[in-house]
Amino acid sequence: MLIETELPMAYVSVGQRVPEDLQKMTATELIDRAIVLGQQVNNTTDDLLYRIGMGKEMSNAQ
Repeated sequence: MLIETELPMAYVSVGQRVPEDLQKMTATELIDRAIVLGQQVNNTTDDLLYRIGMGKEMSNAQ
């Protein structure tokens, strides 16, 4: 989404507490986190999305 819209990423949520769980993250760190989570076998797609901070956005889109 960020690439398509050419918007910068400001923060990523790593939990449910705002603002405590907001973290700055570089694109490289986000990609690394997605790769590591994708390599874990026992996760569902929803679990992976929540763990990389995209769960709420995906839940709202459905």
